[in-house]
Amino acid sequence: MTVRRTFVVTLAGESSPMFIDKRQLAVGACGFCAFTNLYPVQALMPELMSHFNATAAEVGLSLAAGTLAVALTAPFAGALSDNLGRKPMILFSLATVGLVTMLTILSGSIEALIGWRFLVGFFIPGIFTTTVAYIGEEWSQKEAVETSAIYIAGTVLGGFAGRFIAGLATDFGGWQAAFVTLGVMDLLLVPLVWRWLPASQNFNPTGGVMVSLRAMAGHMRNPLLLQTFVLSFGILFTLVAVFTYVSLRLALPPFSLGTGLIGGVFAVYLLSVVITPLVGRQISRFGRAPIALAGMLISLAGLMITLGSSLFLVVLGLALFSIGIFIMQSIATGFVPQAAGFSPSAAVGLYVMIYYIGGSLGAVVPGPVWQEFGWLGCVVLVAVALLIMTVTSYRLWTRDPHTQRMMAERRGS
Repeated sequence: MTVRRTFVVTLAGESSPMFIDKRQLAVGACGFCAFTNLYPVQALMPELMSHFNATAAEVGLSLAAGTLAVALTAPFAGALSDNLGRKPMILFSLATVGLVTMLTILSGSIEALIGWRFLVGFFIPGIFTTTVAYIGEEWSQKEAVETSAIYIAGTVLGGFAGRFIAGLATDFGGWQAAFVTLGVMDLLLVPLVWRWLPASQNFNPTGGVMVSLRAMAGHMRNPLLLQTFVLSFGILFTLVAVFTYVSLRLALPPFSLGTGLIGGVFAVYLLSVVITPLVGRQISRFGRAPIALAGMLISLAGLMITLGSSLFLVVLGLALFSIGIFIMQSIATGFVPQAAGFSPSAAVGLYVMIYYIGGSLGAVVPGPVWQEFGWLGCVVLVAVALLIMTVTSYRLWTRDPHTQRMMAERRGS
């Protein structure tokens, strides 16, 4: 007789416990592993600049290389898993990401580091896009919502842990220790995923790469999606720009923080675990436009607060900035399938691609600005991007038929 192990978790705001089985924990582990390895460079910026005698823009390229690789491969990873199978694709990608992350220590120059980071990013979509497809196929609609929440929690924890652990490891053993630690951590989780994640039972191929490409071409003629893609670009552009270059500011006087403490600042990312569910409830009450506007104003206020001279003000500003960006991300991501009209998976693939292109440019564009104008210049650059996002989101979500219909139903109730 097979016994299914379950774990009991009580979520905030819920009166009854939620039972998490091994499959769901494996899914959470996949999300964790995918995002531990994408952004650790942000916490290591000062250390890498010193070691390679490189500029901020050059080290930023090592971050941009990973996100650019994700952007190039994410739209097609799902189609590739149609050929390899969901579970084999996940396991192969997990093991490869862990191994390549460890091999990053072989970098003898900043150019080599950029190359290794590109290779890591190339394989990461094989984890997260395939896992999302697996969730949709292997759980009922209600269970898929719960499992997706566990997966998202894993990605958030992974995003924080990657930066925090990298910072701590660097304090003890240099930047090489950071990449070895992250790689070993991924490899240790591969057997858990292999044992706890069953093979696909409801495998549902999407039709291959050419079908996805034709659907994407159609989506590029959809004005609602085009405006949403502007937002997706801006979301990760601003997020990466702020958290990459604030690390350099925190390493300088009057803060003079080490990499471990800089990594700890990324704990503000954990706010998304609380913010995302709350946003979904408020959209149905007030509509997308006012919630998005509020989010952008919160981000702008937080960005300005980071100009303060105390560590408390900088962390407070980063927290408010993150809250606003997470609000926009929640709204935009949920809007894409509704606005697509057909082949929502291809629309999401485009959204993800443009999202990570924005992140790639967010890692390098502020580099020369930092060199010339310091943190104030970066703040001005990001503020301009936030203003463009504010105008775009308000115009989009006060005019699109989905929001108008939702608000009409609310007035009629």
